[in-house]
Amino acid sequence: LMMTKGDGLNISFYVLAGAYFILMCVVLLQLVRMSRTGRVPFWKNTTQKTFLMLLLSSYSFRTALFIILPLTGPYEYFSIVVLPVPIFTLFDDFGGILFITSFSLQVLFWSEIVYNAKGRDNALRKIIRRRFISVIAVMYIIQMLIWVLLMTLHSKTTPLNTFDNVFYVVISTAVALGCIYFGGTLHAMLVAYPFDSPGRHAKLIEVASITVVCSTCLLVRSLFISILNYRGDSGGKIYVVVLYYFVGELLPSIVILYMLRKLPPREKAKDYTPLLPQEGVDIHQ
Repeated sequence: LMMTKGDGLNISFYVLAGAYFILMCVVLLQLVRMSRTGRVPFWKNTTQKTFLMLLLSSYSFRTALFIILPLTGPYEYFSIVVLPVPIFTLFDDFGGILFITSFSLQVLFWSEIVYNAKGRDNALRKIIRRRFISVIAVMYIIQMLIWVLLMTLHSKTTPLNTFDNVFYVVISTAVALGCIYFGGTLHAMLVAYPFDSPGRHAKLIEVASITVVCSTCLLVRSLFISILNYRGDSGGKIYVVVLYYFVGELLPSIVILYMLRKLPPREKAKDYTPLLPQEGVDIHQ
């Protein structure tokens, strides 16, 4: 029996669903470990826990999307930039925006460490958090408006999909640039630390790896969407579909989950502060 293009796409969908499901299990296991070992109480929210919860939600939407697609196919034509029906675009966007939010949280974490290490006061850190929340809120409002228009204006789906793609190019590039700036600044600060500082070498590798891999993957993702959107390319080739999701999401996820595999230090619940830095906190911890 000869395998058609539709069969090949279905296989690629199942492979991607399996990959996202594995990552979902890894994140869930990490959350369980943090709770069962008493490192982070179940009721306590931290930056790392929020980051993992966002990734878990993103992977859940991705897994569901790639399981549903073969069941509604097979598709001889599949476009990354224009999905077959609006509801699929919603599923894809939801997974994407949660993924972007999680990595923007990493950028916020690094920015707070940088400003704390420079001796900036808590008032500035609060301003940064408020601005971060405001930007994320605006981002989600824009995304929801796009979804509403896609679901109601069926005759205008092409320009709306174009705007949706441009929106993702902008936010992906913004997070990548933030990762480069604050990751690079933090790396330079760590290099300036005394050579024998505890944990310095491991933290240098962690920051450098996350900065390089995540920023590169996000920029490649933006370039990928831009080219396909500009050319009107279907993106239907099997290797294109797999490569897009692997480079844009799977690879940076694998790197950051590996680097953050260690549990946070055990502390008393009443004194526990999340990964967000406080005054006097050793950035090597």
